[in-house]
Amino acid sequence: MKRIDYLIDPLRYIVNCKPLLALCLGEALFMSGYSLIIPILVLFMKSLGATAVIIGLMFTLYRASSSISPYISGMIADRVGHTNAIIASTFCYSVSMLIIAVAPTFWYIAIAQIIAGFFFITYTVSADALASKLATKEVRGGVMGARWSIAGAGGVAAPLLGGYLATEIGFRFVYGVCFVFILIAGFYFFFALSKEEKEAPKQESTRRWNWKAIFVGGLVLYLAFIIFVDNIGTGIFELSLPLLASDKIGMSPVTLGTAWSAFILTMTVSAFFMGGLSDKVGRKPMMLFGIGSWILVGFFILHATSAAHVIILLAFGGIMTATISPSLEAYIADITAESERGRAYGIVGSFSSIGYMGGAFLGGILLDRLSYRPTFMVILTFWIATFVLFLTIIRVRREA
Repeated sequence: MKRIDYLIDPLRYIVNCKPLLALCLGEALFMSGYSLIIPILVLFMKSLGATAVIIGLMFTLYRASSSISPYISGMIADRVGHTNAIIASTFCYSVSMLIIAVAPTFWYIAIAQIIAGFFFITYTVSADALASKLATKEVRGGVMGARWSIAGAGGVAAPLLGGYLATEIGFRFVYGVCFVFILIAGFYFFFALSKEEKEAPKQESTRRWNWKAIFVGGLVLYLAFIIFVDNIGTGIFELSLPLLASDKIGMSPVTLGTAWSAFILTMTVSAFFMGGLSDKVGRKPMMLFGIGSWILVGFFILHATSAAHVIILLAFGGIMTATISPSLEAYIADITAESERGRAYGIVGSFSSIGYMGGAFLGGILLDRLSYRPTFMVILTFWIATFVLFLTIIRVRREA
């Protein structure tokens, strides 16, 4: 049994910590709504006559607003409580989905993208900070992985459903359904997380910076820069993939939704194991392995010749995302004091969004002027640079 304790202990911890369990279930409900729109945004914009540059601009607006919010919202959440930030951002995000569902013109969608970007990142930063506070260091990686698994279980079939509804009824209807799910998630958070502060495990709080905190702050900034580089490539990738799948392979919204459902399914199944494994073998080796594997995924997607190839590759990408993300979230918590954790997640979130924003904008230009092959070569260049930069922190052992 001791060999699998790293898997059982985090799950037992979540079940026994009521606010953490409530957070995980609420995230599953949120994900079930959010995942509906994953495969359709680019195709929705394309159906309205938007060029690749305009589509890239829409992604840029989303990430521009999300790059502003994380650090500010992280500081506010540290002061007013992460629960309040989660509840408020969930309700506000649902409003952006409603605006898209009823938008009479293209510019209303642009406004909705700005609102969605700001409050989605606020939600994720606050949820990460709350989960890291509720989990002790010994099980933190496993808890973060279990969160991804539970949330993914809520959204595993949603991209397929979203693609089907978009084909049979229309894109706007899917956004209306998303609005309802996110609104319900907001009410769930409101009623289920009211006691989280009282039930959180006691941890030592440090209110002042010292030499060690200054070093850790520098490490957080360097880590944020690495994520910035990575997300430039990711921003180009997420813009390019639907267009590549549609134009080169002929994938429909339903088929593309199936591919994203495969991504979420494998991420859901593997995140729990990968998060627990990071508690055992270390956060940084897990992140390094995941990033290296995503480089291979991007290369093979460029050379995919059928929908089946894309589905299989995205399914493998889901496993690699589950390898990276829980370990990254746990690592940030490991190197920061609890009182600074919201700001730390905010810093990384801001750099991440800025990188994604730049990637989306650059991707629109590349796709408008070049073919898919040089565009994907740019993606791989940024991901390889990320891998090399991660190698430079592999031996850093400082903690908060």
